Amino acid sequence: KDIGATELQTVKWNPAIAASLAPAPEETRKLAMIGQPVVTASDKGALVVADFTVPLSGTLQWQGPGETVWRTVTGRENTVVRPAAMAAMAPVGPERHDRYSLIFPLMGLPLKPGASYRYKIELRSRDGESLVIGESRFIPSKGEKTLHVGANAEEGGDGSGTKPFASLQDALNRALPGDTVLLGTGVWTRPVILHHGGTEDAPLVIRGQGPEKTILDGGKEVGTLVELRQAPHVHFHGMQVRWFGNLGVYALGSPNGRLENCRIINQALDAGFGRSGNGFHLKNSPRWVVTRSTFNTMEHGMLVVESPEFTAIRNTSYGNIYSGLALIESAKDSRILYNSFNFTGNDSLVIRERRRETFETLLLDYNNYGTILWRVAEIDRGGTVIKTEGRRPENDFTPAGRYGKQGGSKFMMSAIINGEHHSFFRLGDWQKFTGKDQHSIFADPQFADPLRGDFRLLPDTPNRLASGEVIGSGEIAQPAQASN
Repeated sequence: KDIGATELQTVKWNPAIAASLAPAPEETRKLAMIGQPVVTASDKGALVVADFTVPLSGTLQWQGPGETVWRTVTGRENTVVRPAAMAAMAPVGPERHDRYSLIFPLMGLPLKPGASYRYKIELRSRDGESLVIGESRFIPSKGEKTLHVGANAEEGGDGSGTKPFASLQDALNRALPGDTVLLGTGVWTRPVILHHGGTEDAPLVIRGQGPEKTILDGGKEVGTLVELRQAPHVHFHGMQVRWFGNLGVYALGSPNGRLENCRIINQALDAGFGRSGNGFHLKNSPRWVVTRSTFNTMEHGMLVVESPEFTAIRNTSYGNIYSGLALIESAKDSRILYNSFNFTGNDSLVIRERRRETFETLLLDYNNYGTILWRVAEIDRGGTVIKTEGRRPENDFTPAGRYGKQGGSKFMMSAIINGEHHSFFRLGDWQKFTGKDQHSIFADPQFADPLRGDFRLLPDTPNRLASGEVIGSGEIAQPAQASN
């Protein structure tokens, strides 16, 4: 607390520490715009982003050529850079108190390329100050573009291959429907927020170089690492999301998204069950597809709330505390197929639905729920004591030593339907109760080296079915590649 100027120089390896120890400015800032608004426009929509000196709210009015009526768009707070001083895996940048950003998405109506559109902005700070940005113009272009982001890029880039953006947020602030944000190899430590998305025919794509090469890292200090709000048709491909406080990827009111070939992790695999945060969380965001992705060592691997028509195909969820997948009022017309939900603290799968008829629309099959169940006489679940005697799984197993210490699961899966709570120790009982998962299995998936994050499958894995289909996100490892 009493660090001096000389000592302060010694911690410049992590700028966030210096920022947290530096004295706060004493002057009171007045509302003012920093620089000029950044406008990106195409035939599929437009974005206006502006930075200011203080927190504020505002509206943008705009009209097209020949129009006399102004349309109004409310600005959305776009400032999410708030890392704390210490990072676990990668140094984070200083918290930015010097600027506050608003974004105005002009979406939903096609724009005419080459035409001139007018806009003006009215703003008000939290202290009641007002500011009017006079009328300006923008001209939409035609076509889609690729925006490059480089881990070692300098500030001030234009998103081209030779001058990439330095931050993912800068690219997202300029990405329109049909555009691709291309992340290079490296580690990004700042959280991002997206207030707009794509369309059915032109999704907004965020693509990395693969989960081992493109990494979004919250340093265990960022609450939500990737946040979508009213951002439909956003597709994520080929990246790792790790070390966040509460949520890895969170989508609110953002339907029709896709997560493919990604890995979300929030704790070292051999660090016991001191795990927190939910990896992938949907709320009021129907029709997402999650495929060939891995979720491990957190609370819920996937938490899907009030988001029906959800599809999860060929994913691996391993070593999470509460569930591999929790479907909360989201079973309607959802498809959960060829997933490996293994070694969870409470349940491999949790489903909660108010109506049995809705539950019946769920397609659930060809999954592996293999885990170690507690060897105790009874379990207290919400005040109800459940006897476990004689209720062991049909083909109980002991996993190989390469899995490390396993804490064990309370149940195989649970369902709350019409307010009634049902917990299951045996796959056969679950199949009989639900009529689902008729081809699913309870078995050791035979991961190659899970403690090192290698979820490839050994050649004799039960996850390779007779049909040739494979359960889970991992490919089949060659014998020489697998660990003992």
